[in-house]
Parts: sequence; structure tokens; C-alpha cells
Amino acid sequence: MVTGRGHFWRASLGAAALLANVHAKDLAAYRVGDTAEQDLTTPVALEVIDPVATAARRDEERLKTPAIFRRYSGQADQTIRDFTAKFGAARTSFNAALKKNFGAITNAAEVAVAPEFTNLVTQFNGKNPALPVPLRLARLWAAGDAGQEVQNQIANQLRQVLRRPIRPEALPAGFQTGDTWRLVTVGSVSAPLTLDEAESRGKIFTAASLGVLAKMRGNLRNEFSEDEQPLARAVAMLIKPDCIPDENLTQQARAQASRQLVVVNHYDAGQLIVRRGAVLDARAVAALAQLNEKLMPGQLNSQLAAQRELVRQQEDLARREHAEARRSRAREIELRSQAVADRARYEWLLVALAGLAAAALVPLWWLARRRRHQSLLPARIAASPALAPVVFPEVLPPQIVASLKEAVVQGLASQRAELLLAQQAAAREIAELVRRLDDLKVPMQERLKSYEARVQELENDLAERNQENRELLRLKIEMLNEKIQAERRAGRAVNFN
Repeated sequence: MVTGRGHFWRASLGAAALLANVHAKDLAAYRVGDTAEQDLTTPVALEVIDPVATAARRDEERLKTPAIFRRYSGQADQTIRDFTAKFGAARTSFNAALKKNFGAITNAAEVAVAPEFTNLVTQFNGKNPALPVPLRLARLWAAGDAGQEVQNQIANQLRQVLRRPIRPEALPAGFQTGDTWRLVTVGSVSAPLTLDEAESRGKIFTAASLGVLAKMRGNLRNEFSEDEQPLARAVAMLIKPDCIPDENLTQQARAQASRQLVVVNHYDAGQLIVRRGAVLDARAVAALAQLNEKLMPGQLNSQLAAQRELVRQQEDLARREHAEARRSRAREIELRSQAVADRARYEWLLVALAGLAAAALVPLWWLARRRRHQSLLPARIAASPALAPVVFPEVLPPQIVASLKEAVVQGLASQRAELLLAQQAAAREIAELVRRLDDLKVPMQERLKSYEARVQELENDLAERNQENRELLRLKIEMLNEKIQAERRAGRAVNFN
């Protein structure tokens, strides 16, 4: 039977194993195409954006967003005007050629059937390809008819074709149209247009409602007879596209519609992300990156604590070094004071020894004086026997005096040598202390600055990670709202027959 305590220890060991598994290799080091060196599991629950599914979902949503086209309002009228001008110019040129070859025509019916008339029409069309004249129209002009009925018929055919929006055959590379288009009527190519204006003023068309330029020209030519095909080709060339794709606004609209769409994969705590030996795809790498971000705040806190502890240790070391410097300074002062005291003591000793030497010289002086007196005494005694002195022994022999001098000199030399040694030791200690302080000062300042900079960097990184986690939650909340708005912007499709 497994007790509650056993469950607790088993869960603890499992969590420790998962953490050890996670930290076996830096999660941020994995790339798409790498092979997993071990089973990678997550010790915590994860909400991971699937990059592959998200890209597919966004592509799908982008195609649902209508492509934006600019439609020029005056293009159809301009085409009719161009045709009218070319028709009038062709009639004027043809009448001039007809008069040159036939002069004043009195019988138009005979001229219209003459072989020379047919040759004239052929030669005229060769010289005027802008608007070739069919034989039927040429005969009307020869008879004095302006051909207004033919002109109106062709103009009506043009208007019928121009009722439908016409786009160019070639679209920009990578430009996808989708099932619906949004047409915005503008006055000129350079007219300013914003995305908000395009969405408010534009009308939705289905792809089948728009005509392609080549197809529309072919449809117009099919309405003419076989012998009128040269005229049909010339008139069809007057048709120009009146719908130009706005690639920039289309990208903006599609990006806005799909920006908030994400596909999220959920991982429970302890769930396997990728097995050992498997090749990592974009989905697995995204999960590992999210796990790394999830664990990063704890790692950053640990690093931050370690850096702060290191700074504290360095500060303690600096305080100890400073205290040692103060003790060394106090020792220096003590040695100087001791040297001064020793010097004063030695000076007093020298004075005392000088006094002893002087006291020792007094008997010598007295002996010398006594000997001199004795050398003069015999003569005085001979002169006066009562002056004969009492004989005393010598008090200080010369050996004693020499010993005293030697002892004084040796004592002074020994004390002077000790004083010099003490001063030299103090000087060495002071020099070593100065060197250590100089070596310690700059590196200590540099280390403290580097540790403070690292602490600031870790704190900033930790704040950024927390902000990214909050951004992911906000993204999920706004996803459904954006989807509802995208559906509302879809609009209503307009079909043309």
C-alpha cells in the first residue's frame, strides 16, 4: 500500500528528474533540424503558439480578406472618347483619299462596286492601322453617309464590355487575389488612399465579376464579323484596365485581419515534448523556447542572487582589506613610536655612559697629578722633611679602564644595530602594505562595477520576460474579438452578369 508520504516523495523525485532533464542542455540552443540528445519533457504546464499551424491559419485568413483594387472612374468614358476621335479621324482621311482617287462622285453605287474602290479601301487600311475601315462602312462614307449608326453600334458594344471592372492580365509577384475583391473608386492613379477609407468606400466583388483584359478584348472581337476583324482588333486595343491592385493596402488589410490569430498547443506538466533521437521541427523548438522563457525568471533570480552574494563577498573582502590596512598603519605608527622611544632611551644611555666615562677619568687625572707630585716630592722633602706624604695604592689600574671603554662601545654598537633592524623591518612592512593596497584598489573597483552592471542586466531581462508572458495572455484574450471583427468586415459580394 502506498501512503501519502510515499506519493509525496515519488512526486518530488519525479519533479527533480524533470528539472534535471530540462537543465541537461540549454533549451535556447536547440534549432530546427537538431536531433534531441534525450527525452525532453516539461516540468510545468505550457501554452505554446504553434508556428506551423499559426502560419497556415493566418494564410487562410489572409485569403478571406478581399484584395484591394483601385478603380478609375473615368476610364470607360475616356475609352469611348478615344474611339469617337479615331472614328472621325478615319472618316476624314478616307474621304480625302476617296476624293483624290475618284474626284467628285456622282454615282456612289457604281463607285462602291468598282474594283478600284475595293483596292482603295485595302490601301487605306494598310496606311491607317489605328482604325481600319470595313468595306461596309467605306461604302456608307462614299455615299455621303457619316456612318453614325455604325459608330453608335460599336460604341454600345464598347460600353457593354466596359460595364465590368477590368484588371490587368499580370498581377504583382506573390499577390494572391482570393475569392473576393474590394474595389475603391478613385479619380487618378496618384490619389491618396488609406486603409480606413478603402474599407469604408470600397465595394466587394467576387472574382468572377471582374474581367481580365485579354479576355474582355477577345469578347469584343467575337461580336464582329469575319471581314470586320481588323476593325475589331483596333477597337479592342482601346480597352484599358480600370482596376489596378493596391499591393500595399492589401498587405495592411490582411496583416490586420490575421495578426491576432494564433494556434496554441497545450502541454501538461510532465508531458513529453520530443523523444530522444527525434529531429526537432518548428513546433518542438517553439515549445522548448516557451519552456525556456517559463523557467527563465527562476534562473534569472538564481543568477541575480548569486551575483548579489558575490558582490557581498567582494564588499566583505574589501572591508577586511581596509581593516588590515588600518591595522598595518597602526603597526607602522607603533613602530615609529617605538623607534622614537628607543632613540630617546639610547640617548639617555649615552649620557649615562658619558658620565661614567667622565667619572672613570677623574681617578686617572688624579693619579697622573699624584705621580707628577711624587716626582717633585724628593726635592721638597730634602728641603723640608715634614712634607713626606703617606703612600696609597693605585685605585683603578689601566686594564679596568680599558675594559670599561670596550663595554661602553660594544653596548652602543649593539643597540644601534637593533634600532637599524627595527627601522628596516618597519620600512618593508609599509612598502608591502602600499603595494597590496595599490594592487587591490583598481581590480576591486572594476569587479564591483562589473557585478553591478550584471545585476542591472539580469533585472532588466527578468522584467522583459515577465512582460512577454503578459503579452501572450493578452494575445489569447483578443483573438476571439479580432475574429468577430474580421467576419464583420467581410461585407457582401456583388455579382455582375
